[in-house]
Amino acid sequence: MNNLINTTPRKICHTFLFTIFYFDVEPSTLTNLSVGTEFTTVYSPWPKREWRAVQFRVVEPRERNFQEVETRFLNPDEVTYFEGLLKATV
Repeated sequence: MNNLINTTPRKICHTFLFTIFYFDVEPSTLTNLSVGTEFTTVYSPWPKREWRAVQFRVVEPRERNFQEVETRFLNPDEVTYFEGLLKATV
């Protein structure tokens, strides 16, 4: 998974506890993806969790079944970048 600085998310979704940044896809289109398609998300921190990027592979789109391919914590520069995006959307 590459460095995500200056990569514009396709969609930003706020939940009760955290925010999800979607890359390459929009959440509303997840059930339309082909099996094997990969996409990346970034999750803002929430209790006992830090900023992290997760890459998923579609297993069964209609059932919203996705396999986690890779997870990593964001580096400090990426955290600064995403904190700026988060502030701009609130």
